[in-house]
Amino acid sequence: MQKPLSIAALLFLAACQQSGAKSHSPCDLLTLDDAKALIGADAKRDASAAPAFTTKEATCWYEAGANDRAFVIVEQASGNTWHSFKERTDTKKIDGLADEAYFMDDSDTLWLRKGDTVLILDIYVAAKSKDQKSIEETFARKLLPKL
Repeated sequence: MQKPLSIAALLFLAACQQSGAKSHSPCDLLTLDDAKALIGADAKRDASAAPAFTTKEATCWYEAGANDRAFVIVEQASGNTWHSFKERTDTKKIDGLADEAYFMDDSDTLWLRKGDTVLILDIYVAAKSKDQKSIEETFARKLLPKL
């Protein structure tokens, strides 16, 4: 006969499963000050914005002007988003950035994995659209030590 687990045992198991999995708030990684420096002094956070493949809790999104935006998405590498992304063939690998890094041309987003954490970074400034990949890589190098 199996004995039911006590509340203390269940809490202990949950803590063990979560140890080592460090959680990062997206808005701690991409702050309003960062957004203002990247996309303009009029940057404002849109707490309700998130791409369809993720949640607003995993996203920190800023907008400025008519079309400029900056957002970061933070997810666990074990999640479906990273596994689906890894199956794509339309990405360019970037060596020397995080544990794995890829630039996706069709969406101009930078995808990074450091340990168990995945970051998806999009920084778009219409006047600098030709430099988007470079801008994202430069910011990623500033952001990665926070993980």
